[in-house]
Amino acid sequence: NTMSFSGTKSLSNVKSDQVSAVSTLTLQVHLSAPASLSCRLLVDIGMPFDRFSFSVNGNQRSAYYQRKDDWITLVSGIAPGDNIIEFRVTNGDQFPEFDRSVGGGRYGTGHVWLDQCEFRLKTT
Repeated sequence: NTMSFSGTKSLSNVKSDQVSAVSTLTLQVHLSAPASLSCRLLVDIGMPFDRFSFSVNGNQRSAYYQRKDDWITLVSGIAPGDNIIEFRVTNGDQFPEFDRSVGGGRYGTGHVWLDQCEFRLKTT
Protein backbone atom coordinates (compact mmCIF):
# COMPACT_ATOMS: atom_id res chain seq x y z
CA ASN A 1 0.00 0.00 0.00
CA THR A 2 1.78 3.11 -1.19
CA MET A 3 -1.38 5.19 -1.58
CA SER A 4 -1.66 8.05 0.90
CA PHE A 5 -3.16 11.49 1.35
CA SER A 6 -0.22 12.63 3.46
CA GLY A 7 2.90 10.81 4.51
CA THR A 8 3.79 7.52 2.85
CA LYS A 9 1.04 5.08 3.88
CA SER A 10 -2.63 4.83 4.73
CA LEU A 11 -5.02 2.09 5.85
CA SER A 12 -6.79 0.02 3.22
CA ASN A 13 -9.15 -2.93 3.20
CA VAL A 14 -7.95 -6.45 2.52
CA LYS A 15 -9.82 -7.69 -0.54
CA SER A 16 -11.56 -11.04 -0.33
CA ASP A 17 -12.29 -13.46 -3.15
CA GLN A 18 -15.57 -14.49 -1.49
CA VAL A 19 -18.94 -13.08 -2.56
CA SER A 20 -20.68 -11.01 0.11
CA ALA A 21 -17.49 -10.92 2.23
CA VAL A 22 -17.08 -8.01 4.63
CA SER A 23 -13.86 -6.22 5.58
CA THR A 24 -14.34 -3.98 8.64
CA LEU A 25 -12.08 -1.62 10.55
CA THR A 26 -13.60 -1.13 14.02
CA LEU A 27 -12.65 1.61 16.46
CA GLN A 28 -13.89 1.55 20.04
CA VAL A 29 -13.56 4.98 21.62
CA HIS A 30 -14.67 6.73 24.78
CA LEU A 31 -15.16 10.47 24.39
CA SER A 32 -15.45 12.88 27.31
CA ALA A 33 -17.46 15.38 25.22
CA PRO A 34 -19.25 15.55 21.88
CA ALA A 35 -16.73 15.39 19.04
CA SER A 36 -16.32 15.60 15.32
CA LEU A 37 -14.51 12.82 13.44
CA SER A 38 -12.85 13.78 10.18
CA CYS A 39 -11.10 11.32 7.83
CA ARG A 40 -9.75 11.47 4.29
CA LEU A 41 -11.00 8.69 2.01
CA LEU A 42 -10.00 7.50 -1.42
CA VAL A 43 -12.93 5.38 -2.59
CA ASP A 44 -12.11 3.04 -5.48
CA ILE A 45 -15.04 0.63 -5.42
CA GLY A 46 -18.08 0.15 -7.61
CA MET A 47 -21.41 -1.58 -7.48
CA PRO A 48 -22.43 -4.26 -8.20
CA PHE A 49 -19.03 -5.60 -7.07
CA ASP A 50 -18.56 -3.78 -3.75
CA ARG A 51 -19.66 -0.86 -1.59
CA PHE A 52 -18.27 1.15 1.33
CA SER A 53 -20.12 2.26 4.46
CA PHE A 54 -19.36 4.21 7.63
CA SER A 55 -21.35 3.52 10.81
CA VAL A 56 -21.41 4.77 14.39
CA ASN A 57 -22.95 2.54 17.05
CA GLY A 58 -24.64 0.41 14.39
CA ASN A 59 -26.21 3.38 12.58
CA GLN A 60 -25.00 3.89 9.02
CA ARG A 61 -23.92 7.50 8.51
CA SER A 62 -22.47 7.36 4.99
CA ALA A 63 -22.36 4.94 2.07
CA TYR A 64 -20.50 4.99 -1.23
CA TYR A 65 -21.39 2.86 -4.24
CA GLN A 66 -19.02 4.20 -6.89
CA ARG A 67 -15.44 5.32 -7.16
CA LYS A 68 -14.32 8.88 -6.51
CA ASP A 69 -11.60 10.44 -8.65
CA ASP A 70 -9.87 12.14 -5.72
CA TRP A 71 -9.62 12.05 -1.93
CA ILE A 72 -12.80 13.13 -0.15
CA THR A 73 -13.38 14.20 3.44
CA LEU A 74 -15.76 12.23 5.64
CA VAL A 75 -17.02 14.21 8.65
CA SER A 76 -19.39 12.97 11.34
CA GLY A 77 -20.49 14.07 14.77
CA ILE A 78 -19.82 11.58 17.57
CA ALA A 79 -21.67 11.59 20.91
CA PRO A 80 -19.85 11.59 24.24
CA GLY A 81 -19.33 8.25 25.98
CA ASP A 82 -18.56 4.83 24.51
CA ASN A 83 -18.82 4.55 20.72
CA ILE A 84 -18.15 1.88 18.12
CA ILE A 85 -17.07 3.30 14.77
CA GLU A 86 -16.94 1.05 11.70
CA PHE A 87 -15.48 1.53 8.24
CA ARG A 88 -16.71 -1.35 6.07
CA VAL A 89 -16.20 -2.64 2.53
CA THR A 90 -18.78 -5.25 1.51
CA ASN A 91 -18.42 -7.41 -1.57
CA GLY A 92 -21.44 -7.80 -3.80
CA ASP A 93 -22.90 -11.15 -4.80
CA GLN A 94 -20.88 -11.33 -8.02
CA PHE A 95 -17.35 -10.71 -9.27
CA PRO A 96 -16.29 -9.10 -12.53
CA GLU A 97 -14.94 -11.16 -15.38
CA PHE A 98 -12.02 -8.74 -15.78
CA ASP A 99 -8.93 -7.89 -13.72
CA ARG A 100 -9.68 -4.87 -11.54
CA SER A 101 -6.17 -4.71 -10.06
CA VAL A 102 -4.82 -2.93 -13.16
CA GLY A 103 -7.27 -0.07 -13.03
CA GLY A 104 -10.83 -1.25 -12.80
CA GLY A 105 -12.17 1.77 -14.66
CA ARG A 106 -15.59 2.87 -13.52
CA TYR A 107 -15.77 -0.10 -11.11
CA GLY A 108 -12.49 0.72 -9.36
CA THR A 109 -9.99 -1.71 -7.88
CA GLY A 110 -12.13 -2.76 -4.89
CA HIS A 111 -10.11 -0.76 -2.36
CA VAL A 112 -10.86 2.11 0.00
CA TRP A 113 -7.97 4.02 1.60
CA LEU A 114 -8.36 5.83 4.93
CA ASP A 115 -5.95 8.56 6.03
CA GLN A 116 -5.65 11.53 8.40
CA CYS A 117 -8.43 10.60 10.84
CA GLU A 118 -8.87 13.09 13.64
CA PHE A 119 -11.26 13.56 16.56
CA ARG A 120 -11.96 17.14 17.63
CA LEU A 121 -13.75 17.58 20.94
CA LYS A 122 -16.38 20.29 20.88
CA THR A 123 -15.88 22.93 23.51
CA THR A 124 -18.65 24.95 25.09
